[in-house]
Amino acid sequence: MDGPANTTEGEASVVQPTQRSVQQWTEFNLALLLVKYVTISLIVTGTIGNLLSFIVLVRRRIRKNSINIYLAILACADTVVLYISAFKTWLRVITGFELLHVSNVGCKITIFMFMLASHMSAWLIVLVTMDRFIAVRFPFRAVQICTTKRSALATAILLCVLVLYNAHLLWTMHLHEFENGYKQCAPQIGDAFMNGPFNYIRLASYTLVPFTLVITMNIGIIVGICRTSAHSLIGDTSSHLKLKGSTCTKNAQQNKYQVTIMLLVVSFSWLLLTLPYTVMSLINFDYSTSRTRAVAFLLKTISFLLMYLNHSCNFFLYCLAGKKFRTEFISMFHDCRMSLQRRRSEVFSLRERTPLTFDRNKPVSDGVNKVPKASVKLCRSGRSDVCF
Repeated sequence: MDGPANTTEGEASVVQPTQRSVQQWTEFNLALLLVKYVTISLIVTGTIGNLLSFIVLVRRRIRKNSINIYLAILACADTVVLYISAFKTWLRVITGFELLHVSNVGCKITIFMFMLASHMSAWLIVLVTMDRFIAVRFPFRAVQICTTKRSALATAILLCVLVLYNAHLLWTMHLHEFENGYKQCAPQIGDAFMNGPFNYIRLASYTLVPFTLVITMNIGIIVGICRTSAHSLIGDTSSHLKLKGSTCTKNAQQNKYQVTIMLLVVSFSWLLLTLPYTVMSLINFDYSTSRTRAVAFLLKTISFLLMYLNHSCNFFLYCLAGKKFRTEFISMFHDCRMSLQRRRSEVFSLRERTPLTFDRNKPVSDGVNKVPKASVKLCRSGRSDVCF
């Protein structure tokens, strides 16, 4: 977003404009309330959800699937975006502290990390969609292509490419300090490329190109699912005989179908939640009056909050649309409970096996209760039933 105060990726619209006259409008105050309360809710929910997603996705039973490698790294990238961008913005609105304005190094590293995590998140959705596209349209070749080793290699290559692609931010971005005390993290004023064509290249690499690829492959996936369903329906109606291996084949097809539906939901939610940000980036708002600035501030704030929602809602989408993920999530808590019960029983059994020792000058202890010295003396003289 563009605005009077520069923040990560143009987050100026999510911080207070310098013109005091803007504060009289309801749109401006509503936007501030959204940033104060909705942003922190998304950060907390997204952090917990992404952490749980990562733990479930790396469990032994389901990490053998190639797409779970992508989704586990996606949870990490989404969390980085939430803290580098959303938390930073919320902190500035609440306290006035801006990480970008701490130092020139902080300006460069913060923008670099935000751009890297944002691109990583977007292109991981592309890789996930591509994986399902190959599995649906080329099922026989998918056995060799869609493997965990290849997905890990593809993720590593993507990370290296994006690091190189965004590395220029480490020397093209600078912290500018003006005479009135105003600070701005932005390219040099005379840098024509960074202030012009780069903005369109950045928009294309983050939204337009991934949008086109994801939509195209999703259409191919849906067409492939419809054809597969039609062929299976014809096969079921034309034949009354079932082979012994048909049950296993149907189960495998059903599992693949459920995973594909879950990933379609994830990719389409990414499209819908990041579309407003893309549209807002293409619109040139009129900032000539305080009212238009307040309206633009509200619209861009909503678009950013929807983008943050995209980075915090995947766990809930996995639970709603992914039966295997949901089953593994429940199994994780069951395993934790069984592990706690096992440890507790081991402690009790250890206490029962602990030998009783006593000394003449010390009270007898069985590991739990202490027996007074007087009882020990009576036991030794045979005048008490408190004997061992």
